Amino acid sequence: MRKNKKVRLNDREINLILLFVVLTLMVINIIILINTISSSDKEEINDTVEISENKNSLEKDDKTLPEQNRIQKYAINFIKWIDDEEFSKAYKVLNNEYKSKYFPTIEQFEKYVKEKIGTGELTINFTNIERLGNEKTGNIYVLWANIYDITKKNDKTKDDYINIVILEHDYNNYELSFSIK
Repeated sequence: MRKNKKVRLNDREINLILLFVVLTLMVINIIILINTISSSDKEEINDTVEISENKNSLEKDDKTLPEQNRIQKYAINFIKWIDDEEFSKAYKVLNNEYKSKYFPTIEQFEKYVKEKIGTGELTINFTNIERLGNEKTGNIYVLWANIYDITKKNDKTKDDYINIVILEHDYNNYELSFSIK
């Protein structure tokens, strides 16, 4: 009978050792998971920093930018000018026919922007970019975007989406129009 007690004791020891090993492996997996998550957050932060650091160099040579990034940059600049209330810069890149039809004066444009789009802390999210046009018509891009003020706690709805149409004549030489709300 004594032998049986020894075996039970050994079974118990084995179970404790297995439990310890399993717990140790779980802790190691949790540490690896935390490190993976924190390193991906750091990469996102680094991407943001690179974009802002490279802003000046982007303005110098748009030819090196991929097509999609270049077109997004045009739209972002337009929204930034509106956000900073630099309406003359934004008005200047509007397509002439579009201006004459919807905003014959810069004052009308400014009034529309303040009432319908807003200024302050605007942000833009692109949902789609489509390239149209050809060599004769120029490169026409249609961007589907959501523009909203991040300081206002309103729900983003389908009505917040607008189309931005960009006609690019050459690098950093473009005209723009957008859907009217």
